[in-house]
Amino acid sequence: MRIFQTVAIAIAVSTALLGCSSEEHYTEVTLPNGISCTSQTSGSFWHESRNLSCTDSNGKVIGSYKSD
Repeated sequence: MRIFQTVAIAIAVSTALLGCSSEEHYTEVTLPNGISCTSQTSGSFWHESRNLSCTDSNGKVIGSYKSD
């Protein structure tokens, strides 16, 4: 019975620690036809937000997506 308690505590602590850490990633890609797309992802394991956008060669936004 004690082994199950130890495993349960280890899982609970690991899950709590993963949820508390946060990260941020930024990527930019330019295609041969001049379209440029950026992607920014930030947040933690439990809550992540994304912001994507693409612009044409003149800088006009041709598509975007945002989640919170």
